[in-house]
Amino acid sequence: MANLVQNRSGLFSIRFRFDNKRFNRSLETTSEKEAKEEKARIEKTIRLINEGEKDLPDKATPEQIWAFLRSGGKRTGKVTLAAAISLEDVAKEYFDSLPEGAKEESSLKTEGTHVKNLKRHLGASTPLYELNVQRVQGYVSKRQADTGLRGKYVQADTIKKELQTFRQLWDFAAARCHVSGKCPVEGVKLPKPNEKLPFKTWEEIEAVIKRGGYSEQEQGELWDCLFLRDEAEIEKLLDHVRCTAAHPFIYPLFAFAAYTGARRSEIIRSEVADFHLDENYVLIREKKRRTDARLSYRDVSLHPRLKDVMAAWLKQHPGGRYTISVPPGMIRSKSKADGPQPLTPSQARSHFEQALDGSKWGVVRGFHVLRHSFASNLARKGVHQSIIDRWLGHQTEEMRRRYRHLFPEEKRQAMEAMSRAAYSAESPDC
Repeated sequence: MANLVQNRSGLFSIRFRFDNKRFNRSLETTSEKEAKEEKARIEKTIRLINEGEKDLPDKATPEQIWAFLRSGGKRTGKVTLAAAISLEDVAKEYFDSLPEGAKEESSLKTEGTHVKNLKRHLGASTPLYELNVQRVQGYVSKRQADTGLRGKYVQADTIKKELQTFRQLWDFAAARCHVSGKCPVEGVKLPKPNEKLPFKTWEEIEAVIKRGGYSEQEQGELWDCLFLRDEAEIEKLLDHVRCTAAHPFIYPLFAFAAYTGARRSEIIRSEVADFHLDENYVLIREKKRRTDARLSYRDVSLHPRLKDVMAAWLKQHPGGRYTISVPPGMIRSKSKADGPQPLTPSQARSHFEQALDGSKWGVVRGFHVLRHSFASNLARKGVHQSIIDRWLGHQTEEMRRRYRHLFPEEKRQAMEAMSRAAYSAESPDC
């Protein structure tokens, strides 16, 4: 006899033994009526098989048996499927199949990390067809208990992204007939993430921390929301970098980020030819905005100070095609190419931290702070959202919400409109 089990999320699964194999499969429904109907159909099919009125496909795998029983024995012909493939094997096959340039190196590295976590909690040798909704839901619970960066528990957004990678593996395997049916991620309930805090000024963050009661981790999360609120504050940071930089390229590296909002990866791949000083604009080479192109471009108007900084930097540029490049031997590099080389992401991050370490600017946690400051200050000056989106590239609604409160003109106009409506109404007789 088969048994029905309902998990915490309300989904029913069925457990039974057949042909010396144990089955525990999700019925992908929260309806008790539907679950009982499917249980009865499966039990009837098993009885008909035992009585010799229905025949299983030859050499059926557990996945084939499950599909046969669930369909009421309607699949009488032999179903041809590849041998069971493990999570580890399908991941290897997936990465090996990607042509060069199909994905960014950073994306592949992230997916690789996701796969490590999937194999650790789901089992590298586990056949993919055994990973049902219950197993994947258990993965979510285990990941919630793991510690991530800065001692925090793994965030809901991280788990969601890991399951997106699992879905890619499942879809890849399904296209090659290793598995069939819906990806079990569809029935999994995910924890609700916290919305990120709006961007805050230096003074606002210090005032919050001064009230007390915030752990070191929570204080770090507050500093992650920092934006430098005006050009004077940004200029002070840049002046500090200019006076303390260990290498000539570090000052233009910071200025590039501060006055264009470019991402670290975009700055690294920038080329000298992208700077059009006479026409007052710079092309940003982006790889996130479009899925149909490996590389796309957006242009940003040149800030006067950035124009001066880059003009001075290009006069002492060590040569080569890249905007931020360093002479051979200055920085250890795996590249075998001759001549000046661009920074790697880790080198750029390291030089960013070293330039600010030990100063009041040490709370500026990365290039993203300069990017957010650029967007936030445009918002504070009333620059239209469409221009901010164009200059920043690939702005999401979540990111817009983080600095939406900084649009003074938008808020002023809304309040004036409400005030006019109130005063235009006739005053009642007193």
